[in-house]
Amino acid sequence: MSDFPDFTEYGYEIDCELGHNRGNGRVTYLAIDQNTQASVVIKQFQFAQAKSTWSDYQQYEQETKLLQRLRHPSIPRFLTSFETPTGFCLVQEYKPASALAQCRLWTLIEVRQIAEELLKVLMYLQQQQPPIIHRDITAVLR
Repeated sequence: MSDFPDFTEYGYEIDCELGHNRGNGRVTYLAIDQNTQASVVIKQFQFAQAKSTWSDYQQYEQETKLLQRLRHPSIPRFLTSFETPTGFCLVQEYKPASALAQCRLWTLIEVRQIAEELLKVLMYLQQQQPPIIHRDITAVLR
């Protein structure tokens, strides 16, 4: 028996937790789509359990609408969303990759490749109308 939520009625089985921001009521899971057996990412927004505000819900709605229109090979595609008794879940394509937060020494070539790929995504986001600025990146740059 796991401590993970049961999303089987929505067609997903949780494999593991990828990350969380419990203060904002957000938990991210790696899951398996039971219809396709493909790995997916589920972002669970637990508005009923966190002391969330109306702006938190609006942020979820805004993120969902934004992800639905983005088409870039390095940005996980929006697949679907569903409502649960405690909030909402957003389902995205899973892109297997190593976490950059892993403690290791990066070669200059690896750093350059990561920077180039990141810049391609940032350029794509800036070309959108209106331009998109990712809040996690802006927080690091401050």
